Amino acid sequence: MCANVGATMKSLARKVTTFGLLGTTVLSPVLLSAQPVEALPKKDVLDKLGPVLIYTVVAVDKAKNQAVPLTAEVQKGKEKFNVAWVFFSPQEAQKFVDKQKQEATALKTKDPKAAAAQMKILNNTIVAPDSLATFYEAATSSKSALKLQFVPIVQEVKQAKGIESKFQGVPLFRVNFGKNRYGTSFFFSKKELDTELESLKKSQPKLARDAKIEVVPLEGLIDVLSRENGEDLKKVRLLAPLESRKLLRKIYEQTRGKDKPAPAATPKK
Repeated sequence: MCANVGATMKSLARKVTTFGLLGTTVLSPVLLSAQPVEALPKKDVLDKLGPVLIYTVVAVDKAKNQAVPLTAEVQKGKEKFNVAWVFFSPQEAQKFVDKQKQEATALKTKDPKAAAAQMKILNNTIVAPDSLATFYEAATSSKSALKLQFVPIVQEVKQAKGIESKFQGVPLFRVNFGKNRYGTSFFFSKKELDTELESLKKSQPKLARDAKIEVVPLEGLIDVLSRENGEDLKKVRLLAPLESRKLLRKIYEQTRGKDKPAPAATPKK
């Protein structure tokens, strides 16, 4: 759970990301581009993002037997691109769909035709799980016009602001043990990290004596992984909420069979 790390990880909490905001502070977009040569190998980045289960709103076209992520066309200056919403809990994704339906209903009096078109799409959407690695790979393709709009879990944002009042983005929580020792596991759930830290205080009280929880943005970590390299970055582990890890394990068993080992549902210290 802990390691002595280099300058890259020590400065991560202070890193200021350069992503252009497309929405409110609650919606933190990630505008990804192709990796530079000196970055961590893309396969390594995908391996780290692979176990992170995310949720997207998928539009289903039964006539064409197609299902594609719901996107919105955005223009920034002269550039046009499609934005796909990426959620970190199915509940947040469903709330988004419900809100869009409410807005479509309110639009009926002003533009009935547009409202009907929106409602037709929304009535044929589902919340579908996928791997963050899948969307990262699509968004970093040199030919891709896809951008990702990360939507953090509201409760975790509240927890993050309790640590850093001006925090923006998708919160990742890690432990600072002091003396340049930092946790290499990044948790999406502060409650789960609290539990791990309490357990560590009992098993290794000297190590945990000066420990404190820090928060960094997922967007910033992805940016570092995409642009830099180093032994410290190779030790990074992302731990999605337990609910998502259990679902990922279930999906793995259904698609690969129970005869092969599935990803662990509980974190290792």
